[in-house]
Amino acid sequence: MNVERDDFRRTGIFPMMHLIVVKRELAERQPVVVKAVYQGFKNAKGTCEEKLVKGMTFNSMTTMVPWLTALIADNRKVLGED
Repeated sequence: MNVERDDFRRTGIFPMMHLIVVKRELAERQPVVVKAVYQGFKNAKGTCEEKLVKGMTFNSMTTMVPWLTALIADNRKVLGED
């Protein structure tokens, strides 16, 4: 974990963890699909972030991960709020 944080501090780049693909043919035929997929994942991320931030207030009781609140706080210091 420290190696990844140091790398981010040095480069400002956080490596991609997941990739979503929409075939070009579909994107050209139905451009709304690309926007809908993006919006769906953006909404899911927001929901998850909201749950984690709320959990920080209540000591992450719903996740059952020890020291999660401190980990989230440390990560936000390095990575920012997003």
